[in-house]
Amino acid sequence: MVTAATQYMSLLGPQGLAKVAANSHANIEALADKLAAIPGVTRAFASPFFHEVVLKLNDDTLKGTSARDVLRALRAQGILGGLALVMEKIGRVIGKIVGAFFAGGRQAVNMLVTNILPFLIFLSFIQGVMTSTGFGNWIANGLSVFTGSLIGIVLFALIIGIPVLSPLLGPGAAVQSVLGTLIGAQIAAGIVPLSLALPALFAISVVDGADFIPVACSLGEAEPETARVAVPAVLFSRFITAPLAVLIGALFSIGLFK
Repeated sequence: MVTAATQYMSLLGPQGLAKVAANSHANIEALADKLAAIPGVTRAFASPFFHEVVLKLNDDTLKGTSARDVLRALRAQGILGGLALVMEKIGRVIGKIVGAFFAGGRQAVNMLVTNILPFLIFLSFIQGVMTSTGFGNWIANGLSVFTGSLIGIVLFALIIGIPVLSPLLGPGAAVQSVLGTLIGAQIAAGIVPLSLALPALFAISVVDGADFIPVACSLGEAEPETARVAVPAVLFSRFITAPLAVLIGALFSIGLFK
C-alpha cells in the first residue's frame, strides 16, 4: 500500500528526510527546554525517537498542584496560548455542561426508581382492589344520598375527608369518577339542584392528592421526621378545610346558574 506519506518521503530522498528529522528534533528540544524551565519538571531519560522527549514531574511538585496551575505555567513559558487557550476554555465549559446533565439524569433515574415507581405500583394495587371488589362503587352509591342538599354535601365532604379514609379513596380517582357520574345524573334528572354542582365538585376534590403526600415528601428530600409529621398534618388540614371548600363553592355558585 502506497500512502501520501510514503510518496512524500520518497520525494524528499535521504538528505531531505535527514533535514526534516533534524528540524523536528530541534523543535522538540526547544519545547523540552521550555518545559524543563518550569519548576519541578526535569528530563526523565533520553528518548530513542527523534520526535519525542520524556519529562517527569517531581512528587513534591505534584502535591497541591491543579490542572489550572499547570496551564498557567505553560502559558508563562509561551507554550500554551492563543487558539489552544480558547480550546481549553471551551473544553472546560463543555465538560461542566456534560457533567451537569449527567448528574441530573442520574438523579432523575434514581428518584424514579426509588420513589415514583413504588408509588405507582401501590396506586395500581389500591385501584385494582377498589375496582375488582366493588368497594369503590359501594362507597360512591352510599355517599350519593348526601348530595341532595348543601348540608348533605358538607357531611359528604367531611366523611371522605377523614384522614384514614381519604388516602384509600384517592388512587386512580375511582371513587371520584363514580361520584361525579352519579351526581351529574341526579342534576340532569332534576333531583339535585343545579346550584349544588360547584359545591359537589369541591366536595369530590377533597381526596385529590391525599395519597400523594408521602411521595411528595420523598421527592422533596424531606427528613423522615418531617414526613412523619407532614403526612398527618396535611390529611387533617384537608379534613378541616373540606366543609369550608364546600361553603366557598356554594357562595360562588350564587347567581352562577339561572
